[in-house]
Amino acid sequence: MTLGGTDERLHTSPMVYTPRFSQGRSSFFSVKVRKFMLRDGKYGESVQSSDKNPNKGVVTLNVDEATMNKGGIIVDSGTTDTYWVNGIRDEFGKAFQKLAGRPHHNSAMSLTDDELQDMPTILIQLYSDDDANSHVDDKFHTPGLAGAMDPQHPSDVILAIPPSHYMEYNPDKDTYTSRFYPSERSGSVLGANAMMGHDVFFDIDKQRIGWAE
Repeated sequence: MTLGGTDERLHTSPMVYTPRFSQGRSSFFSVKVRKFMLRDGKYGESVQSSDKNPNKGVVTLNVDEATMNKGGIIVDSGTTDTYWVNGIRDEFGKAFQKLAGRPHHNSAMSLTDDELQDMPTILIQLYSDDDANSHVDDKFHTPGLAGAMDPQHPSDVILAIPPSHYMEYNPDKDTYTSRFYPSERSGSVLGANAMMGHDVFFDIDKQRIGWAE
């Protein structure tokens, strides 16, 4: 934990920012989601795809913004897992089955290392704008920004949650369990496993959240 700023020595990608969403839950840091995607596991765990085409192997859920953002979305390190409104469950399940070749569920399962890596990386496109990311010179070649993934909204931030973060390992039983739950009636939480592998900067003064891998 770094108090009073950020420690760039930890970063493998530049820090990019999302403004605090004023229509979220007022006592938390809220974000707004524009798109929810899954990417084929063979393109890596980082937000930056291993393919030169950032949309290669990406499946975008056919869910409207109102459904994805129902009840607000908070970034909360005090919540261990990630929970989403159940309005995305069917589309999430279809995309997961297509990319992983197996259904998504929250029961324990046995996986080899290769099977774990073959599971899709969750990509969440968070609303942002040119003002929030005015420090970035090239929005089309900066890991963490939508750039060429969404040329209409290149300053949006892409948050990557790879299978090694959302699949929890139980060493006693040698099993993995998905800790992504598309099960909430209203309100979603990006918990600690979504923040894992990131330096997340809660910037109170400027009312924004910074993200760097």
